[in-house]
Amino acid sequence: EDLPGPELTLYFLVLIAALNQSLHTGGRVAVALTAVGMHASPLVIGTITALYGLLPMLLSVPVGKLNDRIGPRMPLYAGTLLFVAGGLLPSYQPGLVSLYLAATLIGLGNMTFQVSIQNAVGHIGGSEDRTRNFSTLAIGMSAGAIIGPLIAGYAIDYTGYESAFILLTLSPFAALLMLSAV
Repeated sequence: EDLPGPELTLYFLVLIAALNQSLHTGGRVAVALTAVGMHASPLVIGTITALYGLLPMLLSVPVGKLNDRIGPRMPLYAGTLLFVAGGLLPSYQPGLVSLYLAATLIGLGNMTFQVSIQNAVGHIGGSEDRTRNFSTLAIGMSAGAIIGPLIAGYAIDYTGYESAFILLTLSPFAALLMLSAV
């Protein structure tokens, strides 16, 4: 089984979680504001936002079983890759269709990554370490959740919608490179 080794330490995992979380939360803001900027109706904006949770609702149990079978390493990588793809799509092909796809990919990437990171963190140390490990993970993810919307708002104001997605995607791209290096 592919459980975390010395190279997948708690702080390494927390850092990549924070990097990915910044796109997840910032992407939600950027997608919604981009749709508003395109004069999309409230129904369209609500539908796009709902897509963040559609596939995770349907696929979280199978992804959890896959994690149990193959370990967290490849699903961590796959989830991060989905973040990158979802983040870049609206900058590459602006339009409502790309916002629908971005929300779907980012939501699926978040679910895949979350199930996997929690599996990995749960295997670090003994049972006496779990509370501290999951608290540390939550703090790191909270940091990412603060940074992402700030980046989205400032980037949209100063560089535009498409550039905001590129800037937001730099974080999970860095996480992808880090995961590739171990």
